[in-house]
Amino acid sequence: MTNLKEQYDAMVKKFEDNQLIYGAKFSFEPIVGEIYHLYKGHKDGQPFLSVIDPSECSWDFVGTYRLTSEKLWEEKED
Repeated sequence: MTNLKEQYDAMVKKFEDNQLIYGAKFSFEPIVGEIYHLYKGHKDGQPFLSVIDPSECSWDFVGTYRLTSEKLWEEKED
């Protein structure tokens, strides 16, 4: 039963992550297989996607993601 709950929680997180990213601002066409970083906007709190690494900026970092061939975003752990 615990395994089923873990699978459900992982699926819900993946769904929520994808909703957040597809609702984020970005002014480029993401490329499948590439790594992108999600940040929270300073002024409006609106999330935005960037290619700039968190170590190179002072924005409010949310997470690092990769676009899969299924057009789904998967979180990348450090």
